[in-house]
Amino acid sequence: MDEAGAERVLDRLTAAGLVDDRDGEITPTRKWSAHLQAAAEAINLTISKTGATPPGNPLMIAASKALRDLGFGDEDFDDAVRMLVLLEVSRMSPRAREQIGFGGLLD
Repeated sequence: MDEAGAERVLDRLTAAGLVDDRDGEITPTRKWSAHLQAAAEAINLTISKTGATPPGNPLMIAASKALRDLGFGDEDFDDAVRMLVLLEVSRMSPRAREQIGFGGLLD
C-alpha cells in the first residue's frame, strides 16, 4: 500500500469511528474493539456449533468479519484489515504476538 492509499484508508477508518488519530498516534477506538470482539465471539460460536475451524489467522478472520459487518467490502477492504490488525498487534506484548502468529512483526 502506498502512502496515498494508506492515508485514504486511515481517513475512512477515522471517519467511521474505528480509529483515532491523536497527534500522529493512531489507535483503535472502543467502537472498533467492540465490533472486533463481537466478530470473534460469533466465529467462536460457529466453531463450537460446527466443530470446524476456519483456515487462517484468527485475528485476521475476526477483523475481516468485523469490517464486512460494518460495510467495508470495497477496494480498500484488504488494506483496512491489514491496518486494523497491525494496530491490534502493536498493542500486544511480544509473547502475545508470538502466540497468535505475529512474532517478530514489529521487531
